[in-house]
Amino acid sequence: MTDEERYAKIRELLTEEEALAIVTICAAADETADVCESSGDEQEADAIWAATGMIANILGREVEQPEMAPLAAFMCVDCSANTHEIDEYYMVHDHVWEKEAGMDKEGGMLCIGCLETRIKRQLTAADFTDYPINFVFLRSERLADRLQGKSPLEMAA
Repeated sequence: MTDEERYAKIRELLTEEEALAIVTICAAADETADVCESSGDEQEADAIWAATGMIANILGREVEQPEMAPLAAFMCVDCSANTHEIDEYYMVHDHVWEKEAGMDKEGGMLCIGCLETRIKRQLTAADFTDYPINFVFLRSERLADRLQGKSPLEMAA
């Protein structure tokens, strides 16, 4: 079996949602490689790019940074902070977002501080979903503290 035949079989097994999650993780890895290169660690950057290149071959498409939503989509609906700029892009469980915070699923963004004000308590790692968004992007100190440094493997356990 050729590599392309193996890759085709893998693509058949992946749902579009799974493929998108992989692309998102690869985009974050590419950002990390850019940082490595700019700080002089070209060997690490090359290793990361080699891995994301292999994944692109398997997926049969380029792994590119997903197109960003308009800036307004990242504004905290309570305080107007840009949640992307302050690295507070995350996903909590529906019961926290909808029942405790009173937000609609498509109701916009909240920074961590405003979410905690709404729910009248500090968030814990148990409040966050195991979606890749919670661990592939940069995190503010406040978000990292609430996630307690958990990795995807720990969150899935």
